[in-house]
Amino acid sequence: MAELAVAMPTVRPGPRLALGLLCAVIAALASAALMGLAGWFIVRCAQTGLSTTSKFSWLYPSAGVEALALARTAARYGERLSTHRSTLDLLAYVRGRVFASATRLPIGRLRALRSGDLLDRVQADVDTLDRAVLAVVVPGVVCTMVAGSGLAVLTLVRPAFGIAAGLMLLVVLAVDLVVSRGSRRLAEQLTLDRSRARSRLVEALDGRTELASFGASRLAALDVKEHFEALDAPRAGLSRREAAGEAMIATGASVTLAVILASGSGFTGRRWTPRSSPLPSSSPRRSSKPRRVSAPRARPWPRRVLPGAAYVN
Repeated sequence: MAELAVAMPTVRPGPRLALGLLCAVIAALASAALMGLAGWFIVRCAQTGLSTTSKFSWLYPSAGVEALALARTAARYGERLSTHRSTLDLLAYVRGRVFASATRLPIGRLRALRSGDLLDRVQADVDTLDRAVLAVVVPGVVCTMVAGSGLAVLTLVRPAFGIAAGLMLLVVLAVDLVVSRGSRRLAEQLTLDRSRARSRLVEALDGRTELASFGASRLAALDVKEHFEALDAPRAGLSRREAAGEAMIATGASVTLAVILASGSGFTGRRWTPRSSPLPSSSPRRSSKPRRVSAPRARPWPRRVLPGAAYVN
């Protein structure tokens, strides 16, 4: 055990994790910019097709779309590589530290703990760090950066848009916090049931010889199966709450987008119009006054030149 503790490397996932977070933020911003630029490019091409005097060039926007797509792909690859590598190194380091700390516990403390508890600590509790880093830290940082940038852009376009998006974001966060409080009880129940099920599994494996001699192996297997099947109820509850939270976030985003689009299109009574039109009018304005049509002027006959004679009209 001492050799294991000495050979255990010192892991510092800070720089690599920071690089992964930076790549994740770049990928998210590139995705948002790509969606905005692609939508504007499609609308602009449609307007250009209806116009006869436009000098719009599609070379620069198409190059921007390709550059953003490549940047998003490269940043996503760098984010996955950096965050997963740092997470795996951190899990290996923490699992080794937990195992080494368990071996240095006093005999009385080790006797007080069941083998299933130690197994749950070494495996389940350490594996929880996987979701903590990849499903909580990275998405939280990315959402914060992207939401802040989006609110800043909306506020610059129109302050009412930024206020509406900010209020909806606060409402969604408040509802998500309320839902997460109920999920905490389910998570605690899942932890207790999982530890109990693993303890029964370890006890059945340790006493398999005695169980076989008394013909109780089938009963022990059924008991272990019942304990593991009891984990399905809290897991299903956590999955339902997670799905409900994601549905509320998607609904809030859709409602905010609908309000912004309705405000910009005039359905709410006030329409936001740009200061200058991006395209000149392709068709001239027609006047309501009747147009005076002038008669064509008579053209004079051309003079003909006769050979050997004078000019004749």
